[in-house]
Amino acid sequence: MLELLGDDIVLGRKPTAVDGTSALKIEDPTRTMSKTHARMRRVGDGWTIEDLHSTNGVAVFDDLGNSTQVESGRETEVSERLIIGTLEVRLRPMN
Repeated sequence: MLELLGDDIVLGRKPTAVDGTSALKIEDPTRTMSKTHARMRRVGDGWTIEDLHSTNGVAVFDDLGNSTQVESGRETEVSERLIIGTLEVRLRPMN
């Protein structure tokens, strides 16, 4: 489990923080995640994600479990579940 620290986070295998963001390194032995893959931003009680022109993309799931590929450079709302590269991620509130 990884904790999202901050409200604006760049994530990937070897991410570089920019413009006041935090960087979150995610171990990916499959190497399907780019070094700097995506940017997540807190919006109210939820999150958005932006694919930073990664090689293997980002997909988000709706409440019915249908996935949609995120267009590179476009911010998209995130539900509980998403795929970054081929890594499935679940967002859960910290208690």
